[in-house]
Amino acid sequence: MAQTYHQSGSRTWMSSLRKIITSELFPGSAWKKAKQRVLELDSILVVGSGVSRYERAVHLDLGPFPNVDVVGDATRLPFMDDSFEGLICEVVLEHVYRADEVIAEAFRVLKPGGQCFFIAPFLFPFHGHPSDYRRWSLEGLKAEFARFKILDTGIHGGPSSSMVNLLTEWCYIASGLTYPKGYTAIKGLATLTLFPLKYLDYWLIRLPEAHRLASTLFILAQKDR
Repeated sequence: MAQTYHQSGSRTWMSSLRKIITSELFPGSAWKKAKQRVLELDSILVVGSGVSRYERAVHLDLGPFPNVDVVGDATRLPFMDDSFEGLICEVVLEHVYRADEVIAEAFRVLKPGGQCFFIAPFLFPFHGHPSDYRRWSLEGLKAEFARFKILDTGIHGGPSSSMVNLLTEWCYIASGLTYPKGYTAIKGLATLTLFPLKYLDYWLIRLPEAHRLASTLFILAQKDR
């Protein structure tokens, strides 16, 4: 029993350490409140859910990951019109060739008055899983959701996260290697050196022009009709 406890504690310790030594930090409260507003609704669809799990939600993804309820395409959601009160889609749009179709489908399956919460990248390195097509500024994200009533927008990952992400990727590019050879080692060592910079975002995201260098952005929108 002592050995089992030690192993479990070790895994917990390593997991906590991995969360610290990363390039990403999401310290703001605005995006958390916006997401929670959707999570408190009665019927929720999570698009591109991966392994995440939320109460009272239907989880959809292209692959049969753990916790996925429905395997399906975000551009052709297998649900009737006006099916859900809420929809959550986090860092998925950049991986879809026709992101506008995902947004149109979100509008279609939401009930009138229904709300959606999206997170999308702005200044973020290429990350193909399997593909990566685009980025959005705050203005661009608002334009994509012109059909909706926009309730809130703002920063998810701040300028310092952007800098750590970009600098660690720069280190890999400067190595002259071709992905994926050496990527994990070089990116990991660079992150180990630079990750403390991300904590500057506790201050920077409060500044009025922080969105100009944000790593990721969020939008909360409502279907009015």
